[in-house]
Amino acid sequence: MSHDLNNSLFKENRLLQVINLKKYFGGVKAVDGVSFHVDKGEKVAIIGPNGAGKSTLINLISGYILPTDGKIIYQGKSVEKTSMIKRVQMGIVRSWQIPQLFESLTVKEALITSILSRT
Repeated sequence: MSHDLNNSLFKENRLLQVINLKKYFGGVKAVDGVSFHVDKGEKVAIIGPNGAGKSTLINLISGYILPTDGKIIYQGKSVEKTSMIKRVQMGIVRSWQIPQLFESLTVKEALITSILSRT
């Protein structure tokens, strides 16, 4: 019984879980079977050399690109097929080294999405 209780508490504390995430560009395996989790309040760094797949991983989590395979679970909900705009509304946001716009949105829609993501 304590195992179930611990498992329940464990799940409540889980903010993000990435399971066997993959992104292939033709024959290039940019991300190949990455799994990790982030609990609420935890700080995580992703490090590696150029070309290791760090940016691709962040792009997958934020919805900027969709995975070839794998799961992305945010606050208990599977989001790997959720649009970037919906992920922003859920609180999954990223910052860019060089600011970029939502290419598919009007200026008004981009502003509304940005404002809603902060409330």
